[in-house]
Amino acid sequence: KGEEETKAALFSLLDLYDRYQDSPVILNLMVACHYAVGEWENGQNIVSILHDKFNNDPSVDINYAIGLSHSSEFSKFKTQISLVKNYKNSYNSSILSMLKDFDKTAENLETQ
Repeated sequence: KGEEETKAALFSLLDLYDRYQDSPVILNLMVACHYAVGEWENGQNIVSILHDKFNNDPSVDINYAIGLSHSSEFSKFKTQISLVKNYKNSYNSSILSMLKDFDKTAENLETQ
């Protein structure tokens, strides 16, 4: 049921996007919906657009990092995580707690 509701939300967001195209909020919500239903490539396609248009928006950078975590581009992921870790905003404390073990995990992955 959650996937159906998420896809319904995505259709509503697509309708809003048709009306208010250059909205980072709507596009970030679309990315989150795609990620929530496991459509990582679709989410990353939207994040690429967001990253080009709104490259100083922390929520875009966070979504970009989340998408990269599901790709094979480890060095880009590591760079993006470093960028996100340097932000001084309301997201930072939550992100830092989630990424507490990232450096250790990244090191282990690099050696494998």
